[in-house]
Amino acid sequence: MICIYKVPSGDNDIFLCNLDRVLDVAFKLRTKVILTGDFNIHANENSICTKRLFDTCESFNMVSHNDKPTRKNSIIDYMISNHDSCNVNVIEPYISDHKALVLKANLAIDDAHNIPR
Repeated sequence: MICIYKVPSGDNDIFLCNLDRVLDVAFKLRTKVILTGDFNIHANENSICTKRLFDTCESFNMVSHNDKPTRKNSIIDYMISNHDSCNVNVIEPYISDHKALVLKANLAIDDAHNIPR
């Protein structure tokens, strides 16, 4: 599991470049990967940055599992993985200005699993 926080004013190009590097290292381990956190990249906006984020994830056979707003009307918090059986619920935790993502998944370890890139 990789947890990420990008400050809203952070450089998106640097962030996405570093994300690609982190995922490349993780995938060399040939394991399942869960990427989560506050990316401060709006999924519900049609922007170049959003497209680059999802293109990067897709290049590692990863998908976003949440499609509901996590802060006001924005989807800026993500649960992204290369797991087939993930279910994510967005809930109100009442202790943050962001909603919480709750993951339910079968995380059985499969040493022989080979994940292509």
